Amino acid sequence: MLSKEVSCQELKAEMENYKENNARKSSLLTSLRDRVQELEEESAALSTAKIRTEITAHSAIKENQELKKKVVALDEKLQQCLKENAENKNQALENCRRHEEFLAQLRDYLDPEKKNEKASDEDLILKVFTCRLKRL
Repeated sequence: MLSKEVSCQELKAEMENYKENNARKSSLLTSLRDRVQELEEESAALSTAKIRTEITAHSAIKENQELKKKVVALDEKLQQCLKENAENKNQALENCRRHEEFLAQLRDYLDPEKKNEKASDEDLILKVFTCRLKRL
């Protein structure tokens, strides 16, 4: 009988040990399930953030390409304006040179004796006006 009681006590102790192990494993399983759920939620949040980042990056790339096209167009326009400006400057210089030649020829024509002297524009206008009045 003593042996049965000892055996029974051992079985009770073993059963208690199994219960404790089962409770620990059940607690660990619950903890692991909670952690898996947290990781799944974190993974979903990261996935959403990744998609948003990819969309933002795609938009930035597209905007950058459009801005590059705009820069190229503006650079072409700038080069055209610079070319026109240079042409206009050259034309203005040519016009000034021709104007000076015309004034020199006019001076020589109106007053051949003072060929190398420089008369003012007002003097030339006055001489032209005087010549015109003489013809009338």
